[in-house]
Parts: sequence; structure tokens; C-alpha cells
Amino acid sequence: MFCKCGRKARISRPHEGRAYCEQCLIRLVRRRVKRELRKLGIEKGDKVVIFVPRCSRFHALLLEELEKIFAKWKELRLIALIFDFEEKTSTEPKIGKIEMKRLRIPSQPKSCQECINTQLEICKKFLGDNEAKIMTSLVLEEILTLFLRTFLEGTPIFLWSPLGFLRGREARICSEFLKLTPRNECEMKDELTKTLDRMLEDLETKHPGVLNQLYTSAKVIGKDPYRLKD
Repeated sequence: MFCKCGRKARISRPHEGRAYCEQCLIRLVRRRVKRELRKLGIEKGDKVVIFVPRCSRFHALLLEELEKIFAKWKELRLIALIFDFEEKTSTEPKIGKIEMKRLRIPSQPKSCQECINTQLEICKKFLGDNEAKIMTSLVLEEILTLFLRTFLEGTPIFLWSPLGFLRGREARICSEFLKLTPRNECEMKDELTKTLDRMLEDLETKHPGVLNQLYTSAKVIGKDPYRLKD
């Protein structure tokens, strides 16, 4: 299996009818992330919050791209809220464009539903009454697992991400190529969520591209990500 450029391919995207080597996959990611970001209508002077829940494994990939895209936007403020169970709440020294705030999830949740709700509440308190544009760092399967998990609880949540077009396997390849370390899988993931993970993996194997179709439906049905403060 070869990429269009002639190099040996690492991954296939059958719904696009082509395969990608690492370099071409990175180029695809950069084009698509820029295109997705246009949906937020980011302008100079804006405050943009990147919500990084504990179940987000590839946030370093998104932060890397945001640093490159907005490096020269002096008036833009980018803040990453990175949640974990063991991290102490802290603000790291600003090295690049993005301010890193590590936030501790205050209790051991009984389910993934409770966990994401806790993180969203902390995010709301951080935002307060300030106007901010919000994105998350989830990849395709993470968005869909969260949507289906919360859908079964009666309150479907859809969190928009510039990486929503990217599958986990593709994000891993990009991370390896850029020498970025993905986070370990969340140790608090419950059995229902693990079952949904396996179901989505099986669906994509049998019906390539079906997850992208499910993403489109989830975007219509789920809670509007721009209304985190409501």
C-alpha cells in the first residue's frame, strides 16, 4: 500500500479512497485543522479556551498545531484547561502562545457521565461571565464515545473539536512522527464506555467511513458545544 507521493503508506482512509504516509497525513491534519478553526470565527483580541478532558489522549497534537497557526497573533489569548485526577491545580509558566492550566478533578467519579459533568462544571466556573470561544481536543472516536455514553443517560453531549475528523490511529501516527507523547487511557473508564469503544472500532473496521457519518448525526442531536456556559 502506497501513498500518492510514492512513499509507503502508514494508514488508509477508505472513505476518501486513498492511503497516507506520515508526511502526507501531517499535511492533511494541518489543512483540516485550519479549515475547522474557521468555524469558530477566531479574531485578534479573542480569548479561546481549549477544554482538555481526562479522556482526551492526543491533546498535545492539537496544542502543537495551534502554536504554529497562531504564533504571530499577539492580541489572541489561548488557554488550555487540562484535567486529570492526580495533577495539582496549577498554572504553568507561559512558554509558547498557549497558557497551560492543569486542573485536578476533585473526586473519584462513579461513571464517565459523572466525570465529564464535573469537568464541564469546573470549565463553566473558570469561564464565568467572560466571553470566550471554546473548543475541545478530542479525536473522532473520543467524541462519539462521549456522545453515545451521555445519550444513553438522556443528555447527549457533543463537544466540537478541530480534530473531530481524525481517528485515534491517525492521531497516534501523527504524534509519533512529531515526537509527541499521547496520554495513557483514563484509568477511571467504566465498562459501558469500554464497550462503546470496542463497538466503534468494530463498526469502522466493517464499514470504513461510518464513524464520520455518525459524527454528522451526533453534531445535530447533541448538546451545542458553544453553550457550555448556559
